[in-house]
Amino acid sequence: MEIKDNRNTFKLKRSFPDTSSYARNIAEKYGITYEQMKEIGET
Repeated sequence: MEIKDNRNTFKLKRSFPDTSSYARNIAEKYGITYEQMKEIGET
């Protein structure tokens, strides 16, 4: 996480899930589907 222009910014990276993954909740909040995340990971 980083703060730029008084806004929190985040970088996503592919990794093995831990015991408390919030990726799905964050993605849903911003209207991103699993399929879209999968496409990005394949590039």
